[in-house]
Formats: sequence, structure tokens, C-alpha cells
Amino acid sequence: MKTRLSVLAISLAAAAMTGIIAFRHAAASARLGQARAGELDREVAHRDVQISVWQKALAADSGSAIALGQLAGLHMQRARETGDESSYAKAEGYARRSVSLRTSRNGAAFVTLASSLLAQHEFVAADSIAEALVALEPDIPQYQALRGEIKLELGDYEAARRS
Repeated sequence: MKTRLSVLAISLAAAAMTGIIAFRHAAASARLGQARAGELDREVAHRDVQISVWQKALAADSGSAIALGQLAGLHMQRARETGDESSYAKAEGYARRSVSLRTSRNGAAFVTLASSLLAQHEFVAADSIAEALVALEPDIPQYQALRGEIKLELGDYEAARRS
């Protein structure tokens, strides 16, 4: 009988310790989650400041492919950080304007445009952008990889292999 009581007491103590540890872990996880949420809030606020600065630059020079490209990239980042899908459309719009003003040495805007179209599941449109980019700068492996990724989304596995 004494042995059973000892085993029961040890089991209850172990269960209590497990509960305490689980509670502390949950509390620590909650604090970590709050810290990460606070960090994300700061990053989003910083992104908003960056967007504001580049919008002012664009207001000063409405034909700036650089400002448009920067705004496109920042809106893509905002979409990824917040899940706000309207930011993908904004990124697309800025990137389209940027590449319409300047095709040479504007690969980042092409990549942002193709990426924003991918995010919106506009695979055929993304494919045409990637094809144009690779035609402009065929020696850049990252551009070929982007084209290959888009070909996979389209189900064109042979073209994806060639990319």
C-alpha cells in the first residue's frame, strides 16, 4: 500500500511539474510571439516610411524608372509581410510603369513584375515578362531560373528543364 501511495505521489508530482513546465513554455511562446509581432509591426512601419520617401521622389520626377522600380519592390515586400494582396497589384502597376520607361539595365523591375504576376496567379502574363527579360539579358542565371519556375507553374516541364 505504501508503495502504491509513493508511486501515486511521484506521479502527481511529475504531472504537476509537467503542467508547470508547459505553462511556462506557453507563456514564453506567447511573449516570443508578441515580440515577433512587434518586430513585424516595426518592419511594416519602416516599409511605409520607405514607400513615402520613394513616392516623394516619384512626385519630383514622374519619369523616374528607378523610383517606380523601388516602389514596386517595396509594395511586393509589404504584400509578403502583411498578406495584403492589393499590394501585389500596386507592385505590378509600379513595375509595369518602370519597365515601360526603361528596359535596359532594369532587370529588378522585370523580376518584380513577373513575381507580382506570379503572386496573382497570372502565369501566362508572368511568362511573357520572363521571356522578355531573358531575351534582354540572356546570361543572367537568376532570370533563366525565374523563367523556369514560371514554366513549371504553366505545366511546361520540358521548357522548365531547358531554363
